[in-house]
Amino acid sequence: MINEPERVLASGRAAAAERFGAIPGVRVPRMERIARAALTSAGLLARGWTFPLLVRSPGFQAGRHFELVEEPAALDGVPARLPGAELFAIAFADTRGADGWFRKYRVLFVEGRLYPVHLAISTRWKVHYFSADMTERADFRDEERRFLADMNATLGPSAVRALEAIAAALGLDYAGIDFGIDAAGNVVVFEANATMAVFRPPEEERWRTAGPATTRSSRPCAA
Repeated sequence: MINEPERVLASGRAAAAERFGAIPGVRVPRMERIARAALTSAGLLARGWTFPLLVRSPGFQAGRHFELVEEPAALDGVPARLPGAELFAIAFADTRGADGWFRKYRVLFVEGRLYPVHLAISTRWKVHYFSADMTERADFRDEERRFLADMNATLGPSAVRALEAIAAALGLDYAGIDFGIDAAGNVVVFEANATMAVFRPPEEERWRTAGPATTRSSRPCAA
């Protein structure tokens, strides 16, 4: 059996904020599950929230039903567009690099070992590999290749130690993490759980160097 069920159940988004927050070099944005009726500007401000923030429907992936609210007045109408009796309020963590680009890294944890899977770079805050700017930008693909070839050099030793501590805290045989790096070098956790997928890159020549990383990270999972 891979992954003890009780440990999988303890790896939800809200639980991660509590479990990883005390790890040095890790930053977990505040998250709170709030009833739709209470999700108003006045209600959020009374709870100590500041803007910008994110509002998300639980139970959806790939950026569905997930919105950025820049200021209190912009919240009007957002809850009505999102499904669910309760919604997540999430603090917005600005992980843009000095060049203004957002980067989202994915790393797998397999039996305690770290495997880089991909790096997505985008102009948009909602970064997903399928919608990022990787196809159009050879320089972004080059940066991803460097990350896949030498994760330690790309992220730095403190970030790698933070990832190792997160893997240990999860205690799962197979898991993964999506994260960014903030201006202070902290690992900003977007999500970390047992449901991270590994997608093989297209067969085109420009994606050729991404293949070995996905092979290394997926082989232990099948063993």
